[in-house]
Amino acid sequence: MNERRRTNRRPFKGEVEILEEVRGQSSTAIARDISVSGMFLMSMAPYQVDDEVTVRFHLPSSSCHIEITGQVIRVEAAHEGVAAKDVGVALRFDDADEWALAEVNRYVAKAPRIAGVVTASNDRPRES
Repeated sequence: MNERRRTNRRPFKGEVEILEEVRGQSSTAIARDISVSGMFLMSMAPYQVDDEVTVRFHLPSSSCHIEITGQVIRVEAAHEGVAAKDVGVALRFDDADEWALAEVNRYVAKAPRIAGVVTASNDRPRES
């Protein structure tokens, strides 16, 4: 499988508030990981590719809540053989204040790398 990420991705286990209703549901989700370009949300909500979603969350490295609008670019549905941590949606950040992206970038720069995963176009996977 070819790695398409162009930015570093780091673990982030934090509650994320979904600020608008998607198909009649508003909710919260748990983030699995984050980069300056997006995040993966562990959620069973009925998202579809191209849904626009605004999220609000708090990074451990920041004193402010961060609010960012993004687009669902991948949906991982629950089915047999799929781990719960892999069910959810990949969200690409589309609209964010510069300071919010700077806060995300600061967190990503300091957080531990995700082992066994290529996280940037020039990184190599680490052995677990």
